[in-house]
Amino acid sequence: MDSTNGQVPGTRTSPRDWRSRALCLEDPDLFFARETQVVARKVCIGCPVRVECLDDILATERGEPDNRRHGVVAGLTGRERWRLDPTAPGHGDDGASLLDLDTPDPKCGSHDAMIRHLSRGADVDAECWTGLQHRERQNQFKRGQPEPALAAVPEPKRRRKAEPKPKPKPGPAPQPRPEPVARIGLPLGATTKERHVYRLWAEGLADIHIARRADISTQAVRRVRDTYGLIANPPSAKAS
Repeated sequence: MDSTNGQVPGTRTSPRDWRSRALCLEDPDLFFARETQVVARKVCIGCPVRVECLDDILATERGEPDNRRHGVVAGLTGRERWRLDPTAPGHGDDGASLLDLDTPDPKCGSHDAMIRHLSRGADVDAECWTGLQHRERQNQFKRGQPEPALAAVPEPKRRRKAEPKPKPKPGPAPQPRPEPVARIGLPLGATTKERHVYRLWAEGLADIHIARRADISTQAVRRVRDTYGLIANPPSAKAS
């Protein structure tokens, strides 16, 4: 008699049991909306079963046309999965070239480089993540949506020129006052986004992991660090 170690009593463990650990189960609708595509990719990149999910979707959709592939799966859109399938109708060998290990890797930051990272089950590096952010901002602009600000540090507001005031009489030079500092180590005038980046940096996270947690580009993270003189954490530093 079969051991009861599967999902149904009296059955064996199914090879698809990895699906129960997929992060997409928490909000499936997130992966089928164009407006939330970048957020969906972010969830996929941190999913513990992304490699199993990638192998499964490439096998399931093998030979399917572009218009039969929907949603973000394993961090890839339907169009990107179609490009990776040399047996799919509608294109030649361009999909095979992305999977061919003998061809040179595309330049990091490009769309093809990001697809190759994800198709191999590898981590997306900082340059490719920033390139993804830039492409999404351009796509939003083309769709007529308001373009989000890339930098986390806002520009200072311009003030109207005030009328000149009479010069005060010379007196004793004022003593410099120390700048008030908040408990987290940033000036009290720092923005909420800057404080968020600082907290993640203080935990020892590298720029790419700060960008994913704060949902901003790595360029924005570097701008915050440069503004307050923070040294980048090692690239291998990850959240515990």
